[in-house]
Amino acid sequence: MPASLVDAKPDRLPRPRSRRAGLAVASMLLAVAVAALGFSLWGYFRPGAVHYRAGADALAAHHAGVAEREWRAGAAADPGYEPCAEALADLCFTLLRYEDAAVWYERAMRLAPNDAMLALRLSKTRHSLHQLGPALAAAKRAAELEPRNGEMLGAYGILLSEHFDKGQAMSVLRRAVQLAPNEEAFQVALAKTEMDTSDYASAERHLTGFLQKHPGNPNACMDMAAIYLQKPRTLENLRATLQYAQTAYAGNPNDPRAFIILGQAYLGLGQVQDALQVYLAGYDRKPSDENVLNGLITCYARLGDTTRRDAVTRIFKQVSSRHNRIEHLKHVVGFNHHDRNAALELSRLHESDNDVRAASALYQGMRGEFPGDPEVTAAADRFAARVQAARERARQASAPKGAVQPR
Repeated sequence: MPASLVDAKPDRLPRPRSRRAGLAVASMLLAVAVAALGFSLWGYFRPGAVHYRAGADALAAHHAGVAEREWRAGAAADPGYEPCAEALADLCFTLLRYEDAAVWYERAMRLAPNDAMLALRLSKTRHSLHQLGPALAAAKRAAELEPRNGEMLGAYGILLSEHFDKGQAMSVLRRAVQLAPNEEAFQVALAKTEMDTSDYASAERHLTGFLQKHPGNPNACMDMAAIYLQKPRTLENLRATLQYAQTAYAGNPNDPRAFIILGQAYLGLGQVQDALQVYLAGYDRKPSDENVLNGLITCYARLGDTTRRDAVTRIFKQVSSRHNRIEHLKHVVGFNHHDRNAALELSRLHESDNDVRAASALYQGMRGEFPGDPEVTAAADRFAARVQAARERARQASAPKGAVQPR
């Protein structure tokens, strides 16, 4: 044994401690790199990923059927691979196959339970199926997962406002507006909720600020017209109502509120013939609108045309009765989507009310909820045939009926 390190031979010198530690770290890093490479290769070549990429390429080439087959194969071969389930859900939603979309969104959420966007899409899908309870639960989940995301809070607030608790909705929507101040839908929803609770001063304040940043916005202008219509019927307020409503109509001629608000403003100014023309135009576009029908009744009464007044009154009573029944059935189906008879009746009433989109969503949902049910299948097939026939008639119409435009 050498007396000191100075006497030791070079090949017998002990390794420095720092060198041994460096080799250990290098070995660990190499092991991590190898593991990461293996994981990366598995992630790229795992069955679900292979089918997902093939489906994405097919969809990019506008072959939706091929994409669906690839993603279904990926979901079957690799049940734990979430992107295939999510892609299938998005595709089904785009194709208006809401029941299928809901099934795949539920599966995707089981694989990615903390994905707020998945929860939001599931909520929208359930809402499209008139399943209000599940829709609210999914929207609430999205808001809880990302409490500082204006989009999540806004969607939750809108759903609360439309179907549930307007007081809670105002709180949620105000927070959403703070987080996303330039999001039109949340601003308008907040103003509408405040108007529904008769807080017109707050609604006007919010809309005034929004219109300063977005002048001429059709939805905000229409809501401002509605606010001014609630004020005392002075000449100044009625003229402001007309100005806001006309600006809104110029930006969005498909908003049915334009005919209602313009008609009421014209009546307030004593311009009955102008109001009548506006209401007739509204009836041509939306014959089941109770406000339009009520406006026509008022116009005919002021003009002394009792025959037309009585005829429209009979129509109004039929439409009002149908709407009351629709609202009742929407609550029944929303909280118990297994009630087949209620869903069938609601679908028929939506069709009678010229709401083809709502009827179509219900029939599509029932096909998934009650597969093989002969009554559901027959009713859905008859509905599809009627819709196709109506489209064919519209296509063949050489001169579509024109509507009087509001002044």
